[in-house]
Amino acid sequence: MDDTCGEQNNLNDCGHSDILGLFLVLNNCILDMSLQLSYHMAMEQDVYLGRSPISPRQCNLAKALDLIGDRWSLLILRSVLYGVWRFDDLQAENDIPRSVLSARLKLLCTQGFLERRAYKPNKGRTRFEYLPTPKATAFILPFVAITQWSDAWLDESDEKPVTFVDAKVSSPISVGFVGADGQAVPLGQVKPVFSKAPQP
Repeated sequence: MDDTCGEQNNLNDCGHSDILGLFLVLNNCILDMSLQLSYHMAMEQDVYLGRSPISPRQCNLAKALDLIGDRWSLLILRSVLYGVWRFDDLQAENDIPRSVLSARLKLLCTQGFLERRAYKPNKGRTRFEYLPTPKATAFILPFVAITQWSDAWLDESDEKPVTFVDAKVSSPISVGFVGADGQAVPLGQVKPVFSKAPQP
């Protein structure tokens, strides 16, 4: 028995608030389990659900895409992670309008992806370069995953433009699902577990 009502009492002896609380907990558990089960079954049996099992307002993937999901922001981050840090070089490499580049760099600095640092060329006035922060370098993993997805689905050539390897042994690496034991997990065994039911 729940300690809230005492060890010697039964459910009928509990107050109405305790019964209501217990009902709400059980209801949320059942709803959450049903949600996860329905999503997993839909993935396996190709069943149409009508909506995502988690709303975009609750989804961290949706939050990330809303923050930097536009084409220019991702291209800027890509270049910066390859070591292109200066305005003119970023503009030339990505063929991005200067006003758009200026606005995106300001946004990426505000959001903590880039750090603005002054430098002075041999001739001329002081200018600024944009270095990646740890928040930006953490994006290397999804960028590599997208690259390898593009290799598999968009690139029909035999030789890929870039291959990622283990620096110690020079063997190719790939992004995938890994369990707590360090073993690879096939996509068919991956199941999302939602922490709470979606809000309407």
